[in-house]
Amino acid sequence: MKKKKKIASALLALAMIMALSVSAFADNEITSPLSSATAPVLLTTEGTAFSATVPTALPVSVSSNGTVLCASDLTIQNHSCAQIKVSSVSVSGYGAWELKEFSTDFSREKTDLSHFAFKLQGAEVPTSGTADVSVFSPIDGGGQCALAYDAKIANQSAALSTVHIADVVFVLGWNT
Repeated sequence: MKKKKKIASALLALAMIMALSVSAFADNEITSPLSSATAPVLLTTEGTAFSATVPTALPVSVSSNGTVLCASDLTIQNHSCAQIKVSSVSVSGYGAWELKEFSTDFSREKTDLSHFAFKLQGAEVPTSGTADVSVFSPIDGGGQCALAYDAKIANQSAALSTVHIADVVFVLGWNT
């Protein structure tokens, strides 16, 4: 009985070893001098991890004389090892705030309107809110892209502090 168990165990172990072995391909035999044979390159890879960060906020400050100041040190950072791109950007007013054309002359409008205009990478964002992504360069793996933006805000009679006026949605993807 013990002998049968040992034999069964040995056969089972042999079967397991055979199951773990790597498949072998037949050799491409070359039978004459200076002739050739082709060997395929077989790739197995995991998908590249996608990782990037965008700013959590785009601050805009307006002085009492109407001068608009925007942050100049914001970036989109690519933490992936492959090149990515900005696939789309949309800008929408938040709450009562409305996106207007950048050419709007807010000095000719009533005070306290909830109106603003926006530029990204020097390009005006139209009232549809769909920004032109061709102004964004591809971002190399491990690299970053400076985020330049500008805004115009309708004149306000009272001071506003950290008011949420808009949402900017960045969609990033592989640069294929």
